[in-house]
Amino acid sequence: MGKGNKYWTGSKGKIWINDINYADCYKAEMKRTNNYEEIPDPEGEGMVQVPNGYSIAGSVTIRKTGNEQILKELKADKTGSLSINLVIKEENPLTGQMERVKYVDCTVDEFPLSQYESRTVTEIELPLKARDYEVLQ
Repeated sequence: MGKGNKYWTGSKGKIWINDINYADCYKAEMKRTNNYEEIPDPEGEGMVQVPNGYSIAGSVTIRKTGNEQILKELKADKTGSLSINLVIKEENPLTGQMERVKYVDCTVDEFPLSQYESRTVTEIELPLKARDYEVLQ
């Protein structure tokens, strides 16, 4: 196997939003940010970081085909109370190794109600925040 074949390329990634597979998703990213509170070090002159939870944020980008259920649900939800769960699966096509992570109680910060550009494939980015996550694989 060539040296470059060990790297993940993203060509076998998939997402599910509320159990619906979006094959037209070509980009997904979620990040965990640890939150800390700084307090004076009781044993010295520096500061101590005290863990204070974490936050999860990121985005998914899909190419619009015209029948995206998530867009219909977001447009119908005028109160912002839509409950969304997201699963992102990454796979190395050469080794078959997989990673799957489920993001729970996601909110969508913004989304397009209408979007059009001549001679361009419509790509829709959904910025997300999640309450929690679970490593599935």
